[in-house]
Formats: sequence, C-alpha cells, structure tokens
Amino acid sequence: DNCKFEFDMALRRKGVEKIIVMVLEPSCRNQNSWKHTVGGKLGGLLYIDMSSNEDSLEFEEGVQRLVKTIRDMAGAPQKLPAAAGVSHPQPSHPQCSHPQQQLPKEVAEQLATVEAPPTEPTILLKQLSVDQVCNLLHSLEMGNYAAGCREQKVSGRKLELMDNEDLAECGVGLKIDRKTLLSYVQEYVADGVPLSKIAETKDAAPASDEKENAVAATTAEGGSNEALTKNAADKMYTKVSAADDLNDATDTAETKDAAPASDEKENAVAATTAEGGSNEGPAQDLEPSEGDPLSATANHNLPGAGINKFALAEFLASGGVEFTGSDREYGFVRGQQLSKEQPYFEVTIVVDREDGIGIGLCGNKVMSGAMPGWPAYPSIGYHSDDGGLFQGRNYGMPFGPPCHAGDRMGCGVLFSAGGVAETVVFTKNRELIGWVPLPASGMLFPVVASAAPAVANLDLKAELPSFPPACWVKTGTAEAIAFSNLALAVASAKDGDIVTANGGVHAFNKGLAVTRSITICGVEGKELAAEPELRGGEDFVIDSKGIKVRLKGLSIKSFGGDKSAGWEELGGAGGVCARQGSITIESCKISSQNGTGVVSTLLCQLHASHTNVGPCGRHGIVFFAQGKGGIFAPGEGSVETSRNDRGVQLLDGVTVRDCEEVGVAVNQSKGSLTITGCSVEACKDGLVVHPAKVTLQSSSFVGCRRNAIKAFRAAGHMAGLACEVQCKECTIKDCPMGLRAEGGGGVAKIGWDNSNTIQECITSFACEEGGVIDQHTEPSGEESEYSEYSESSGG
Repeated sequence: DNCKFEFDMALRRKGVEKIIVMVLEPSCRNQNSWKHTVGGKLGGLLYIDMSSNEDSLEFEEGVQRLVKTIRDMAGAPQKLPAAAGVSHPQPSHPQCSHPQQQLPKEVAEQLATVEAPPTEPTILLKQLSVDQVCNLLHSLEMGNYAAGCREQKVSGRKLELMDNEDLAECGVGLKIDRKTLLSYVQEYVADGVPLSKIAETKDAAPASDEKENAVAATTAEGGSNEALTKNAADKMYTKVSAADDLNDATDTAETKDAAPASDEKENAVAATTAEGGSNEGPAQDLEPSEGDPLSATANHNLPGAGINKFALAEFLASGGVEFTGSDREYGFVRGQQLSKEQPYFEVTIVVDREDGIGIGLCGNKVMSGAMPGWPAYPSIGYHSDDGGLFQGRNYGMPFGPPCHAGDRMGCGVLFSAGGVAETVVFTKNRELIGWVPLPASGMLFPVVASAAPAVANLDLKAELPSFPPACWVKTGTAEAIAFSNLALAVASAKDGDIVTANGGVHAFNKGLAVTRSITICGVEGKELAAEPELRGGEDFVIDSKGIKVRLKGLSIKSFGGDKSAGWEELGGAGGVCARQGSITIESCKISSQNGTGVVSTLLCQLHASHTNVGPCGRHGIVFFAQGKGGIFAPGEGSVETSRNDRGVQLLDGVTVRDCEEVGVAVNQSKGSLTITGCSVEACKDGLVVHPAKVTLQSSSFVGCRRNAIKAFRAAGHMAGLACEVQCKECTIKDCPMGLRAEGGGGVAKIGWDNSNTIQECITSFACEEGGVIDQHTEPSGEESEYSEYSESSGG
C-alpha cells in the first residue's frame, strides 16, 4: 500500500537516523507491540509521546520535544529551553482522538525559525553518463541491476524516457524495484541528481545487503534468541522481548554450531510441521563449489533472484508462519518429505505483498534467500504474484491464476500404484490447475517462501483433492489406461495408439518428444471446463520424430526461446517441430511467445487444417531446410544429402496472425506447398519464399507491416531449385507492399492474374534484380489512390 511504500522510500532516502518517531495513541506506547518493518526499524529508537490530551502539560512537552528534535536534525540554532529526558510512561490516560487543529501561535513561530539544511549540488539527470547511472543505482541500493543497465548502455537521457517495461528488459526484475526506481527518476528530473549519489563506487556488494543478513544467534540447548545488537536491529526485524513466543514453535530446532560460519549459513531454518513444530532435520544450505553446476546459476547478479537477502520465518501458535524482514528479503520453510500416505500440502495466504508467496518442492538442499523454482537450488515452484511456474529459471512460465490474501495454494505429488513419484500437481482453492512431470525423483520436500512481510497458514497434512487422470492411452479395442502426466503417456504409447489429454494445463520444462506413430487429442464429444493446454518453457512443446503423428483439438503454447535473433532464425523454441515422417495438425491453437509456432523440416510432410497459429515472437509457420547442423543451421549441407523432395505440403483453412516476423516462410524446398483458404494477418511479412514452389488458393493477406507476398533468391543459393508463387483468387489488403520479387542469383517469379485483388496498399508491385511478376492481365480489384507500380533495375 502507499503508506508502506512511502515508509520504505523514506528509509532508503534518509535512513533510520532521520526518522522522528511519535506515538499518538496510548495503545501504541509499548514498543514490543510494534510489528513488521516498523518494529524492526524503529523499535529500538526513543519516541516522542504525544498521546495525551491536547490541553495537557504532557502534550505541550511533546510539542517542544518535536520542535527541538527537528531543529537538531536540521542543524538550526537552539531557541527552545532544554527539554527533559524522553520517557515512556505506562498508559494513564483514556484513549482519545486527535482532531486536526492549528498549532499554538508560539509553537508555529518557533517552527518558522527552523532553518533549511544547506542544499547539495546537483546535476541534471539527462547529463549522466552510463557509468554515472550505474553509480546512481549502487547508491540507491540497486547495484545488482547495474550490470544489465551497463549492457543496455542506459545513460541519464535514456533513463528519463524509460517506462516499467523498459526497466524489465534491462533486468530490473522485481516490480517493486521498478516502481521505486521510476519514482526516483521523477524526483531527479524535477530536482536534479545530488552529486554524492553518482560518486564512483567500488564493485563490492552494497553494504546494506550484508548488514541486513544478520540473524539472532540460536543455541541448541534451549532454542532461545539473543537480542540483536543495536546496529543489527536498525537493519532487520526481530522481536527482542518476544523470545518466549518464538521458543514455543522452535523448541525442537537443532543447530550444529552456536554461531554459523557465514551469512548464508546463519539463515538456515529448521524444517517444521504445523502440528507441533517437529522437524525432519535442519534445512541444508548450498555452498556451490568450483565445478558445481549450481555455481553458475546460484542467483548472483540475476534479475529478480533476491541476491541472497534473507527474512526471518517465525512460527505462530496458530500453525502459521510469519515472514518478517526488510523489503525484498526472502524467508523459507521446508517440511517433511511427501509420501504416498501424505502426498499433499496447502498454504493459505493471510497477508501477502506484491512480490508474492511461492510454494513447491525441493530436494534435500535449500538455498536461503530464494523463491522455489529459482536457479539457486533444484526446485519447482508456483508463485502467487503472477501465477507463474518456475523450474530452474528466474522467469516463470504462465501456468495458473494469481493468488491473494484468503486464497489457498496447494501442491502435491501423484504416485504410481507401486509407490513411484511421477507427477506434480498445483491447486488454487483446491481446484486443479495442471500437471507437471516430477523434475527429479528426490524432489519431494515441501517448500514455502515469501518476500517479507507476509503471513501464511501452513497445512502440511492437508488431504489431497480428488483429480481426474491427466490422460489416457488406448490401444485398439482394449480398455484405455490412465496416466498421471502426458509425458509418461506419450513415452508408453505404441504405434497406432491414441493418447487423449484431459482438460487443464499440461506443463513441460522442456519439449515433449514423440517417436511413435500416435494420435494426441483432446476429449471428443465431451464438454470440458478447460481445453487441454500443452505448455513448454524450453525447446519445442511437441517435437515429432516419428513416422506419422496426428494432433487434434489441442492448445499448444511455448514460452521459451529468444526473439531477439535475426529474422532467418527460428527463435530457438516453438510450439510444434516436425522433423521426420509426417504430421497432421487438426483444429489446434498454437502460439510461441518468443519463437516459431510450427516448424517442418524437409524430411517431414506437414498437413495443417482448421488451425490457428499465433501470436508468435518469431514466425508463424516455417518450412525449413535441414542441414548437417540441424534445423537451426539453414544453408549447410548439400542438396543430395540433406534436402529431400517431401512431396506436397498442405495448409488448409489455417489462420496465422500476430507474428513478429514472417507468417509463413518456405525455405529451400524441392517439394511443393499448397495453401488453400488460409488467412495471414498482422505479421511483418505475410508469405516469404526462398526458393520453393508454392500454390496459393483463396487465401488472404491483411495488415502485414512490410510485404504481403515476397519471392526472392539470394545470390549463390540453391540454383537448382525453383522460386515460384502462383496465386488464384487471393486478396491482399492494407499492406505497404503487395507483391515483391527479387531475383538475386536467378529468377524469382510471382504469378498474379485477374482472379486476385490488391486493395488499399501503398505499393502494389516491386521487381528487383531479375524478379518477375507475371500479371497476365490487369488486376480487377479496387486499388487505393496511393497504389502504384515500383520497378527497379533488372526486374
């Protein structure tokens, strides 16, 4: 909320030493009752008691102390008599309200004499260099984002123009950090940047990160807490005089040493159950060693990774847990290993925050200061703030709905009849979200983490809700066999089997390899609460390597890849990849956030009908040459060894829309492609052929941002292959360029007769370097007044 945000902002800008604490209600006099960040930051400071009636002597003394304190902080000369020492009397007056009123005249005059502190020299934000912007981030305790801003060459002028999305692209992963930084930018645009904020800083980690990791020492004998030192109390929350409350829930906690050897080890929290505080043993912290695969990904200098900041997890008598600490500090609780007898647990959110609560599973090692699913340690997690599923990455794959205060988040493991852990399930309010293959056999420990401050009730003995099977495999007339996740079903299916997926989310960390001639489909003839959604975060969601594969009635969504690659690259990931044999896609929805929707290599025949493709971060559908370097290395290998005549490829009634690059791309094919009754909308280029033979029938290209249809042959590329597009009864509308033919090293031809129409295009035709547009007769369609011919030399 705004109060919390402004309080955190004041702490960052001024520090605790510049905060004046006043108590306005008698019930707030006891500092032991101050909770969360207020108690942690201000609980050790003397306060000014102004809880008495306004006409009392105590209230007048409070006003004088307030004026004196302001003058002391501002460095103004004293004009008030010395006040008596500040005390904290026990409540003696009835609680009363304090309506707003004007200060007494003499007090107002005294306040008016307070001199403003000297102003610090400033510099315009837009004048800052990249290095100075990085120094500014360090001074704002956001130095972990400096590397990303340096890589993006963010100067002061560029920082002035950045918005929330721009900051995210620079690696400022946490929303609260982006919000805070934008508020600083607004302030500095108006008032300038203090020179002290851009002074050169060393590369060492910000001191605040280290100081805020102090945790009260715990002894193995009684589990009692020692009070933090005054400096540590200024940096981290603790209940100094409430050790007995903490002991009730942690009296069985074990520690091997009275004082852990490092900041990381000081933050280990013993595994605890909600029933009685019993634990399986202390959670182990990871110490990545040289050569350890975790050492390269252990949340150092990664956006949104927490950068090893730790919160206190306090177990409450109610069975809940309270995560307390400064902003963006992360606490965790690990429970006992799930089993077939107890396969499920739940967390009810009582108090949440913008960064959210994460639940999931981990192995026998845990890294403090990180959310489940981050790369700090092997784990899987579902996060409440964005509903993302995290598996070893700092960014999540869209998975389920967000969760807020009052919601119950659940996580469980589905075991086989023989007791083998197979599948992870997540729920919201006991309703199934989806199924995920268990990442590792030993990943069975419940883990709950949160950015402080937050409160959640734990139920580590919750009953597993009743779920339908994820899918079934049917062989001939035999009875269908149920499976707990789609990956198991596909791996078990034989040639000719039908794999039927239930409604809901089927998530995969990587691709789903299909190596048999099978059909994968949704439940036919049955109304489902949700259609089957196959989602992948890396590689292709469906990777067909079989002889004959059929996909029907599925929603396939890819969230991996890299859309910053060149246009000729596929983006590294996508929805469906057909590598060998043949694949039929019927009545499906396919999208790829960063990559390509459908890829078919020259070793495969593709038939897609009544299917929607898009949005895609790269291309919609690509027919690609497969060289010796694989499908992502076009142009390698020879025609004889790596490019086969696949025969006819068919797109029938397919809609491709909202692709960052090409809607349909055909590259270096000896076969032929027929496109019938298709629509390509809102892509950069509609159809690009290089070189291949394509027949277009009754298809439309609308709203393309560059070319509707382009045929081209680059110099030296595949001289033996035809580059020809024949169009019948097609429509092009509202595109900058209708048809473009570029010959390059040979002839590139587009056939366009009077059955086709071009409407509202700035330029109808362009021929360059041997390109040919065979018009046959004048187009009969209506053209805008801006339509014209554009012919270059040699076309």
